[in-house]
Amino acid sequence: MPNLPEGSGSIVSQFGAIPPAGSEVTAVVPLHTRWLLLSIGAGLSCSATVANRLPYVYIIVDGTAIAYIPSNTTQTAGSQVNYYWLNGLGAQLSAGTEIHALPLPTGLLLPRDSLIKVSAIDLQPTDQFGSMNIMAVEWIEP
Repeated sequence: MPNLPEGSGSIVSQFGAIPPAGSEVTAVVPLHTRWLLLSIGAGLSCSATVANRLPYVYIIVDGTAIAYIPSNTTQTAGSQVNYYWLNGLGAQLSAGTEIHALPLPTGLLLPRDSLIKVSAIDLQPTDQFGSMNIMAVEWIEP
């Protein structure tokens, strides 16, 4: 566990905007805050274009990639899957074909301006991500 800021922090949930078709979904840790990530969620609706998409989450702190966490299964044309990266989960779990839970490393304490990105390898121009939902413990910096 990283050295946490003083105080207990507050649990926050942030929903992002739905990006344009064919685009990744991103979030930035707000100014004057730190986040201890609890979960990241996003859904992907694939178009009919034949391709095997590999969804992933990518986290960048101070210009350096600190985490790249791909799904261990691909998503095919015409399918809809909700992905959840969860703090402390030991292995990928699936509930049917529509929900995939993936591990998020424990103790990801992100400073302000850190970038969280959900995308997919072989994402097609007509594929659509839904809004990203992030749950975190948040500390406000003085």
